[in-house]
Amino acid sequence: MTVRTATPTAPSTSTHQPLAPPSTQAAPSTRAAALDKGYPVADRMEARQAPAPANQKVAELRALIAGDIDRPEEAKILTLVRGATPAELDLMMKSVDVTKLVHGMEDHWLSLKSTFAFIQFGPKSRSDLVRLLSEGRLADLSPESRAHVVRALQVGFTDRREEKAIKNIFVNTRGRDLTALKNGLEVSGNYHDLQRLVFHDIDNKGIRNEILQHIAREGAALPPSAVKILSDIDDTFYANLKDKGFPKKTVYPGIRQLYQELDRGTNDDRRGDLVFITARPGLVGGVVEDATIKMLKANQVDATVLTGNLISNVSNNEIAKEKLQNFSDYRQLYPEYNVVFFGDDGQGDVQVAKGIRDAAAQASRLALIHDVVGMSAAERQRLRDETGAVVFDSYVDAGTEAYTRGLIGRDGLLRVMDAAQAEFAAITFESEAQKGARAAELQSALERAAAALAPRS
Repeated sequence: MTVRTATPTAPSTSTHQPLAPPSTQAAPSTRAAALDKGYPVADRMEARQAPAPANQKVAELRALIAGDIDRPEEAKILTLVRGATPAELDLMMKSVDVTKLVHGMEDHWLSLKSTFAFIQFGPKSRSDLVRLLSEGRLADLSPESRAHVVRALQVGFTDRREEKAIKNIFVNTRGRDLTALKNGLEVSGNYHDLQRLVFHDIDNKGIRNEILQHIAREGAALPPSAVKILSDIDDTFYANLKDKGFPKKTVYPGIRQLYQELDRGTNDDRRGDLVFITARPGLVGGVVEDATIKMLKANQVDATVLTGNLISNVSNNEIAKEKLQNFSDYRQLYPEYNVVFFGDDGQGDVQVAKGIRDAAAQASRLALIHDVVGMSAAERQRLRDETGAVVFDSYVDAGTEAYTRGLIGRDGLLRVMDAAQAEFAAITFESEAQKGARAAELQSALERAAAALAPRS
């Protein structure tokens, strides 16, 4: 996940001064930068230190796919792929548009030799290329390159041969490499993500089950080392439906920084683990997913989006049921991860939090429910006792809870506090009364966070 939080150049006009100086984040190490991409460090280093011949092969392949790919170009591409060294081939797949490469090749089923000659079968260039990348040269491809190949096969209509090729790539990728491959499919910037690939684009149930069984086996062998952050959108990420405490469409102060800190964890884990899970209807062609991704990017957040169905926007029970189905699907794809859930008390998310705990008790590290309807202290405690969910008002309080659970570090909580204050100061409230109520809420949360950070005597 990449969250870009703007820092005001002018001094804050807020009356609530930071409790500690803003933290500065050191530039990531070379190793951290490689891990940030979700694939092994050696692969990233290889790409940066590629020898001149490898770069020449990349330039040659780019030139061949720059325009229309005709039969002469197809033959040259296949020769290039077959003859490349492992390092050259991997760099080529990381450096060119693999989707254009795969879809530019064709299978020439019939070829007319001459006016009076017989009709013969032509070269199967696309099939040959797919077979090379998913079988013959698969061992030479890093998880990043494998993700590029799978994504290329996912675009457009995916026939049975391509589904088998995708399956072959998955079942021949193991351990943390498989985790890197899966995460690599979440960074397309559109609705073509891993969940859509496995549960929608792959039509053959047998192939789907083989992939899911392989993921389950590999996930069971890995100790959980990171969390996936699952978050609702409306009244959780920004005020939109029932929350009257902030102007409509206001992104809640501190939430983006808290997402980032949870994604980083206490060990500076790879980024890219934020997932928005919503009952918003998913339409044909990923229209809603792409629109939601665009909205999130406009609000400085990059994430995967899991949508629901049109019929699910009926009642809180139906909304919760749809979100839990999304969670069930997603959990099958990432069994090696723990889960943190963000929701609100306005649209069935309390039921979702309970359902997540019931379905994956060991993996559910924290469920946070944003109070937008005004729960009493007794109701909050009852909910915590029954479901384990923590109800909060300010995202500073949510950050404090994450800190006390060991999910973010001390510096991470300080950054959430600083971000919440800076972002609060930038909000144009609808009235002084509205602003005053939220200011008092934030100040109380800051004091609780300071108490949690205070040295123990």
